[in-house]
Amino acid sequence: MRAFIVKISIYSILFLAIITVVGKLLEKQRADKLIFHPQLRWQEFHSTPQNSIDVIFIGSSHCYRSFVPKIIDKRLGVNSFNLGSSSQSIFTSYFVLKEALEFQSPNIIVFEVFNGTFQVSENESFVDLMYNYDYFKSDNVKKEVKLSLSLNKNIEMLFPAYRYNHNLNLLLKSPGVNADKLENSKYSHKGYVETDLPSDYYKANVLNVSAINSKKINEQQLVYFQKVVDLLQQKNINLLLITQPSHPDVYKQTKHLNQNLFLRDLADKNELVYFNFSENDILTAGDYYDAHHLNKLGAEKFSHMVCDTLTKN
Repeated sequence: MRAFIVKISIYSILFLAIITVVGKLLEKQRADKLIFHPQLRWQEFHSTPQNSIDVIFIGSSHCYRSFVPKIIDKRLGVNSFNLGSSSQSIFTSYFVLKEALEFQSPNIIVFEVFNGTFQVSENESFVDLMYNYDYFKSDNVKKEVKLSLSLNKNIEMLFPAYRYNHNLNLLLKSPGVNADKLENSKYSHKGYVETDLPSDYYKANVLNVSAINSKKINEQQLVYFQKVVDLLQQKNINLLLITQPSHPDVYKQTKHLNQNLFLRDLADKNELVYFNFSENDILTAGDYYDAHHLNKLGAEKFSHMVCDTLTKN
């Protein structure tokens, strides 16, 4: 029996050693060969002089593909940075913000919000959190992340071979693989990703409105939204909520759902300024590359709209 236990222990140690080495190899492959927006974004952010950023944008891909820092900086005379990331839930936004505030003392946080960010499940939140967690430098923030996750998710984080298994194909490829499969989409500057696609790229179709309407607000996201509000109040940092414009065809099909009433009520409850651009008639279908995301031209127009609005208010 003792010999059996010894063998099991040895095999277990060997197994853990192997998957750890494989995990580190796959992690290195991603760092060395993949053009990965989150990696580039955090590298640029952490190379920015401390306490030099005035405005930080947080949110999902609506955020990092819509707010153009070079336009906003020039128009408003500020130094801004875009820390949006793919499918960034409110849960993830909180930790992105915590990491940012370890190194910067902005005056304003601009939070791009829409109903979808409040409907993300806890499992989906873990996935989009990992787009950022790997690039955090603050041990305090990483510790808080771990304490907020379930035991299963903490175990998953211990096995990089599992987390990075989708990078196996990189072993046979040369450096320069673009993680963003969207053609003519590239990391530009200060977190912004430029998507230079023609105006006729997106072919509008009929949305499944009933499916959109059936999605419920996730309680975890509400809890972490309140944590964002409380955190910024404690640090005396202004929080501004913005909903980006909607594609004309999307707006026509979904306007009867009155989705932004939830966001308006949330802003009023917390005494926050909220600008809803989803009903604008300035942007056209040619300013989008799909049903929800702005192309380069649309992002530039929208950034000017934001500057005009902030200047007037």
